[in-house]
This record gives sequence, C-alpha cells and structure tokens, in this order.
Amino acid sequence: TATRMIRAWERQQCASPTPIIALTADALQSTLLKCKQAGMTDALTKPIRIQNIHTIIAQYNPNISVNSEDGDEPGPPLPANPTNKTGPIELNTADLDANIGFMLPKARKELIERSQGNIDQYVHAIAQAVEQQDWATMEQMSHKLAGGAASLFLDATAQRARTMETALQAGNTSLAVDLFAQLQTALGSALQALQRWNSP
Repeated sequence: TATRMIRAWERQQCASPTPIIALTADALQSTLLKCKQAGMTDALTKPIRIQNIHTIIAQYNPNISVNSEDGDEPGPPLPANPTNKTGPIELNTADLDANIGFMLPKARKELIERSQGNIDQYVHAIAQAVEQQDWATMEQMSHKLAGGAASLFLDATAQRARTMETALQAGNTSLAVDLFAQLQTALGSALQALQRWNSP
C-alpha cells in the first residue's frame, strides 16, 4: 500500500514519520487495526465532521493552526451525538450546516442525491432480506445503512440501523424486524426534511 511505501522510504532516509490519517466508512475494530498495521498514525470514521478533522490535525501537528471560515478563531466544537429530549434527532441540521452547508449548491445536491441513492438501495436490500429471512444479509446491510445515514446526519436512522445490527448479532431477529419497520416509517419524513434543508 501507499502507506507501507511511505514508511519504508522514511526508514531508509532516517526521516521522522509523517502523520497519515485513514478516512474510512468502516468503524469495525478489525478495520482500524489493519490501518495501524499498515503504518497509519490514526483513523477517522464516518461521518467525517469538520471539527474532527481540525482536532486530529492539531493533535498530530500542533504548529498548524486550523481556523474557521472567517480566519480568526477556531469554530466551536460540534456535539458528538446531538439529541433532543426523546433521543437522537431525525435530521441534524446543525451538523449539515457545519459540514456540507458551505459546498456549492450543485456539488451539495449531487452529494445528497448519491448518498440518498445508497440509502434507498440498503433499505430495499434489507426489506428483501426480511422477506427471505436472510439475517446475515440484513446484518450486513444494516451496517451499511448506519454509515450511509450518518453521512447525511440522519442521526435517528443511523442509530436504529446500528441497533438493528446489534440485535441481529445477538440473534434477536424479531427486534431487528420491528426496528426496521420503525426506521422505514421515520426515514421518509427525515429525507423530506433533508430536501427542504437543501432547497434554495
């Protein structure tokens, strides 16, 4: 891999290791371990938030000042898991504003449409898996759905998908099916809210 080549060159040149940060959609411990074994310094997992990037840059290179858009002071830290009184919010507009709100409208629209298309595929695959009682596929697609929803800051959907995955790992298929029904009901309104947020 590129990281292994860089590390080999650094050893040959007696150079100090350059910080290399992995960006991955897979938060599994085994994946993070592979990144470390390849020589990467650290890893960020989806959803990638601007504040997390600022923090990790400052951690490994304190001489670099990462500033907010106005160029004066670093932006305030974003909440790691914003919730309302009843749990995670369906659409985290604060994180949307902070992380993709600055994008040009066309690029933002393309990003949302691509991510939403992935979510639709995962939901369809889960529905088929439920019909066929293919619990292994349902678990795999629940993991993908959690990542896809998190990338659009659909916090409640991401949490439901993660809980589905955990339930399936524990063999509790009836709970996973119930959660999927709840997820489908709430997801439609969350995606409508997302479209309203992205409207000019």
